[in-house]
Formats: sequence, structure tokens, C-alpha cells
Amino acid sequence: MESIAGLFKVLLDLGPNVVLPFFIFLFALALRTPPGKAIRAAIFIAIALIGIKMVIAFMGDNLGPAMKALSKNSGLKLDVMDVGWGAVAAAIWATPMGAIGIPVLLLFNLVLLYFRATKTLMVDIWNYHHLITAGVLTYWATDNVYLGFAGMMLAALITWLLADWSAPFLQRFYGLPGISMPTLSSISELVIAAPINELLDHIPGAKNIRGNFDSVRKYLGLFGEPAVLAVIIGLVIGLMAGYDVKNTLNLAMNLAAVMIILPKVVAILMEGLMPIQEASREFLQKRMGNREIFLGLDSAISIGHPSVLTAALILTPFVLILAAILPDEESIQSLLRPQWPHELHLPS
Repeated sequence: MESIAGLFKVLLDLGPNVVLPFFIFLFALALRTPPGKAIRAAIFIAIALIGIKMVIAFMGDNLGPAMKALSKNSGLKLDVMDVGWGAVAAAIWATPMGAIGIPVLLLFNLVLLYFRATKTLMVDIWNYHHLITAGVLTYWATDNVYLGFAGMMLAALITWLLADWSAPFLQRFYGLPGISMPTLSSISELVIAAPINELLDHIPGAKNIRGNFDSVRKYLGLFGEPAVLAVIIGLVIGLMAGYDVKNTLNLAMNLAAVMIILPKVVAILMEGLMPIQEASREFLQKRMGNREIFLGLDSAISIGHPSVLTAALILTPFVLILAAILPDEESIQSLLRPQWPHELHLPS
């Protein structure tokens, strides 16, 4: 087990831009995809994911300073920084459970697939850190390594089941056939989103409301275009941040560029996925009676959809508002702590 963990540690050190296409290539070969097509598919998928990260980083470089300026102008004192998933992943991979967790989870995934307990094959090995985090936290809380691995596999099982359940909706909405998104940080929102959606479907009139971009564009015309919406949102954020005219206009145009470029990058992803989807369908028809299996990828592939980007831009200022009104850790602890009187006077 230690030698296997060491091998995966070497792979992880290469980074996600190398690890993911490597496993995509192996998966494509296992489906009897010709080696040339398998290599091309793996490279194109990697290029698309790299492109998505580059565009998102560009958006962060433009939006981040605006949010800091907005926070300063509003008088908020926020002294805790969200360092993002990168720091968490690096910390998790540095733990003993990090590299060992990969072969354990991969084997667990294959066993569940064999017994038809899941349809998702999570080839996005790098994002196993989400699941291993659950195991590390369980171990930290219990000081029991067996419970740590149990917590890790329980998190994996729940994630893959949610990915199976949501896959048809995601495939239809994002236009990504044969894909599921078993990223714990994104799939967990279904626990909240699904009941709310069910509730809205039972409210007279609410279920008939169409809030997608096609409907919005139909009624708003030019102002319903994703790029135009991004410009408007960028102008509003720039003004709230106290930017001058030059910086406000640049922010607006950069956000509009992100809105248009990201979907183009996702098209490269689809070009890489198509040969694997075709090989997967043929392989399953011949050997597993047309059984359905989903390719589990990073939820970053959904970021290129205009609705995701627009929602992110609109919600960004609201995050600062929430940070201002939500109680801090000390306030929460004081609320949870029993407020006993200093002296108890019991009846004699």
C-alpha cells in the first residue's frame, strides 16, 4: 500500500494539468479507443480545463481588487481571508492520508461500479482531495484512522450518489452528455437546491416562470445578452467600488470578455469528450448490455454557462453584505454558551 501511495504521490506532484489527462488517456484506452484518438481527447480536455482556470483567474484578478475596494468603501472590517481551495488541497495532500486515499477511493469507486451501486466513474483524481478532507477531519476529531477512512468513503458514496441523481439534469442543462460532476463542494448544494426547487414547483404560477437566458433575451432584447449583462454588472460593481471612469469601464469590458470566452473554451472540452463518449457507448453496448456509466469531471466544466457566470457576478457584492450582517465566531459561541446566573439561589 505504501508503494502504491508513493506512486500516486509522484503523480500528484506533477499537478492536475498532467494527472487528469493521464487518467483520461488510460480510461479512453480501457474503452478500446484508438491510441491516437485517446491522446488527442486527453490533451483537448486538459487544454479546456487549463483555459477555464486561466479565464477564471483573469476574472478574479479584475473582480478581486474591486471587491476589496467596495469592502473598504463600505467600512467593513473583514480580517479573515478565504484562501480558496488551493491551500486546502495542498494541506490535504501533505497528510499521510492524502496519497493513500487515492488508491483506496479509486478501488472503492470501481467496486461500487461493479456492483452497480453507482454510475459515476470519477476520473478527476485531483479532486479526490474533497473526499479525503472528510476523512482527515474525521480522523482529527476521533483520533481513529479507521473512522477516518470510513468518513472518507462515506463522503465519496454520498457524493457519487448525488452525482448519479443530478447527472441527467446537468447533462440536459449544460449540454454535456455522459458527464456527472462529483465535486463535493458543488454537488452538496443539491441538498438545499432540490427541496427549494420542489417547493417552487408546487407554488401556483411559480413553476411556469422561465428564468433561463433564452427567455430573458426574448423579453429584454439587447439587455438580455450575456455580454451586455456583464458590462452592466461590471459598471455597477465599479461604481460601488469607487473606481474612476477608466477603471470602471475596463472592469466592465473584462467581465464581458470572460462571459464570451469561457463558453468557447467549454466547446474545446466537448471536442475532447466526444470520442470518449462514442467509445464508451460502444463498449457498454457490447460488454455490459448498454449499461449507463457517467464520466465524473470537475464542476469547473459548468462555469462556462452564461447563467453560472451571471449569477456569480450578481452574487459577489451580496457576499460582502452577508459578511457584514452575519455574526462572527465569538458571537455564535456566546449564543450557544448557556447563560447561567452567577449565583443560583435555591429555595430552602
